[in-house]
Amino acid sequence: MSLIPVFLVSCGKTPPPPQAFYYWRTVYKPDTTEQQALTENGAGRLYIRYFDVVASGDGYKPEATVFFRDSLPEGIEAIPVVFIVNDVLKTMPEDSIGGLAEKICSRIGQINRQHNISNVPEIQLDCDWNGSTKDKYFRLLRLVKDSPLLNGRQLSVTLRLHQWRYSKTTGVPPVDKVCLMCYNMGHLTTYGNRNSILDTEETRAYLNHAGIYPVPMDIAFPLFSWGVCFSNRQYKGLINKLSKTDLTEPFFTEIAPDMYRADSATVLRGAYIRKGEHIRLEEPSVADIRKAAKILSAKVKNPEYIVWYHLDSLYLQKIQTDERSKIADLFR
Repeated sequence: MSLIPVFLVSCGKTPPPPQAFYYWRTVYKPDTTEQQALTENGAGRLYIRYFDVVASGDGYKPEATVFFRDSLPEGIEAIPVVFIVNDVLKTMPEDSIGGLAEKICSRIGQINRQHNISNVPEIQLDCDWNGSTKDKYFRLLRLVKDSPLLNGRQLSVTLRLHQWRYSKTTGVPPVDKVCLMCYNMGHLTTYGNRNSILDTEETRAYLNHAGIYPVPMDIAFPLFSWGVCFSNRQYKGLINKLSKTDLTEPFFTEIAPDMYRADSATVLRGAYIRKGEHIRLEEPSVADIRKAAKILSAKVKNPEYIVWYHLDSLYLQKIQTDERSKIADLFR
């Protein structure tokens, strides 16, 4: 009678994905709270917006280039992010795409050398491309990926929910991975109390009709707020970094959940508000982010990173370290 050895296998849970942050300011000088967040929960990388590419006349130009007043903490990986306005691709001739790819890579390399940034395992491009611009954008991505700058590095892009759901129209980008932006879901300029930053029902609706995405995916969640101002129920503009403490009596009255009326003219975080105008406060709660994460965790298995947009001490204090960790735990 032969004996079959029995092995006991550990059933321990897989660790949650590490956390990372976007840094979306033109001057890199994090405060103490922001520096501390970079070392918590294994947050070993920072996605830094290096510059934008915007339309200019018949061509394009770089804008809002980051300047480093501080050095990156030791051991932190820097991921250069370049935001490309979709209108650049709409108007760009096919024969100009190679030049744009070359200039993007050259400028990233120049910033890295100027600020002695060498721990760069990935480059990311951010563009809200659509069916009409996908061919130009995907050609740009292939050219960037073939650049000497990408030697040994990954190329990633940001992905919006509509680009996932309608991937047959918008295409699947030729990259190593994508980072799904689980925020900015539309309806921004429509009057009403619907949250355009994070709407969990909108998230569910998109994903109910989305298949498994064929490219590895990271997940980015919102760590920001703003006020959407309406005059006579028509969209007027955004007021960044707004919170409930800014919308108090006697200047404002809450007339519906997260909708406020200005009862007198005032200046609100640098924006002039006229009497009678309405402001919709959009400030995703921990509960809303957790709900969206649960919805996504059924579709996205083993993301490499959970990324928070963005690194700002104001919001780090509102959504604490342990709360961010619980959200990352949902993707074990």
